[in-house]
Amino acid sequence: MLNDLLGVRPDPEEVEIPLSEVKAQTFNMVIEWCKNHKGAPDPIIKHDPVTRQREWITMTEWEEAFFRRYLPHLWDLAMAANYLNISSLYYCTCQKIAEQIKGKSPEQIREMFGIEDDLTDKEKRQIRRRNMRNMLAGYR
Repeated sequence: MLNDLLGVRPDPEEVEIPLSEVKAQTFNMVIEWCKNHKGAPDPIIKHDPVTRQREWITMTEWEEAFFRRYLPHLWDLAMAANYLNISSLYYCTCQKIAEQIKGKSPEQIREMFGIEDDLTDKEKRQIRRRNMRNMLAGYR
């Protein structure tokens, strides 16, 4: 933007974009998404006025097929979309991750994403008790 204001146009062959945070395989998936979504508006995030919960984004057939094909790479896609500030890919990938973990236990989620269980049994009991108290307090 500053270059545009100053009338300076860098040579495209000289421009470097640091992508050390994004794996090549993931970047190829991002490129595929961007080619398909060129000129498309970002999804509109809506909230239910009564429950204030976020409503699910309705995805196209192409988007559903894209995520089925790259299901094992959802976490990397979300991180890349966030790093590269690609809102449509970020929102849709996060929704797919939410769909995958919905209804799963913490153990199943850890296994799904390869997350080490670093809590002691005592810490787990404390968390369960606190969650139960909070849940009961919400029903009063």
